[in-house]
Amino acid sequence: MIMLISDTFKDDYDVGQISVTQAKNIASFYGSISQPIRLKILGYLSDKVSKFQELRIKTNVERTALSHHLDYLKRRKLIKKITHGTYNITNDGINLLNIAIYFYMRSELKRSNNKTISCEDIEIEQKEYFLRKYKRSPKELDLLQHK
Repeated sequence: MIMLISDTFKDDYDVGQISVTQAKNIASFYGSISQPIRLKILGYLSDKVSKFQELRIKTNVERTALSHHLDYLKRRKLIKKITHGTYNITNDGINLLNIAIYFYMRSELKRSNNKTISCEDIEIEQKEYFLRKYKRSPKELDLLQHK
């Protein structure tokens, strides 16, 4: 389960007092998914380990561009190279992708329903998405969330 920052860190951090350096680092971190191609790569790798050529076909980009994006994601530790030309998503990559999907879904629900959406509504939508995406039973998903 993804908890909102205000729920998770409200007692530990004064969010209003982010330093300039922290703000730059946070912006840079989220910049990792500012390119649609990087989101696609993370999405493909969340389904299965993939070879460079498979990713090239799926993304429909030139070798040098794909290599650039893969290197960027590796430096950010969102993906890792398993063997020569074979890539996998890391836990940080999965978490970042999940957070991006969560907030995108939340925004879309608000926009489409034009009403206030509770965290409970989002959790239900998110749970249904992950059940479909990862073909897990609700019980398995609950066990994973509580680890």
